Amino acid sequence: MTIAIAGAIDVDDINARLADLFGDWAAADVPEPKQMPAVNRNGAELHHFPSNKLLSWLVIGHDLPLVPVEEQAALEVMNYIIGAEHVKTRLMVETRYKYGYTNDASGFLEDQWYGPGGYTFRSYSRPEVIENIYRNMLGELIRIRDEEVTDRELFVAIGALADGTFPAMTTASAVAHSTGFFWRIGVVCIISTAEIKSHLHAPLLTADQLVGVPGVAVPEFQSAIPGPIHSYAIN
Repeated sequence: MTIAIAGAIDVDDINARLADLFGDWAAADVPEPKQMPAVNRNGAELHHFPSNKLLSWLVIGHDLPLVPVEEQAALEVMNYIIGAEHVKTRLMVETRYKYGYTNDASGFLEDQWYGPGGYTFRSYSRPEVIENIYRNMLGELIRIRDEEVTDRELFVAIGALADGTFPAMTTASAVAHSTGFFWRIGVVCIISTAEIKSHLHAPLLTADQLVGVPGVAVPEFQSAIPGPIHSYAIN
């Protein structure tokens, strides 16, 4: 328990009140938090939610294992370049600006304190271009995994993340550092293109990605997923 007191106060009076209110509390063992189990990956799968709608959604992703503290800065910089929520990411260029397929294609790092989180990439559009969006997005994920980013991309990402104005993932291990936020800024500033590439094996598991498609009803799209297909009836 943490109690914060502000203003013109009498410290002795406050301490006396606290002792009166909580003096009979006894210490107890804090139970260990329950950990989320690790996810068993079985390769890529398509989860299809057929629905007669004018707009379809696309979600590509997989679990995000707990990220070692020494890899967090590189992961945040990489996510800013590939698909963070701004208008000049690689995913936005490859789906919106080049082809006009969609208004948005973004990546979402969702860390968890007590087990694996998620790393998803999402977009939406009319059903007939969902397969194009999927192929273009997957191509960019593979490219940033296999190739180094450019010096210009790195310069822009570091500037956006280091000044604190762009939201970044705050992980349990980063918070555990006494310097937390300032540690992240310091490490982001010295990230190199090679470090980004070297830390992408776990965060970008393209062979094990789950693909969710609510709304689309184009049979040809299912052939683009190299894995089993699960279809769900929804209203």
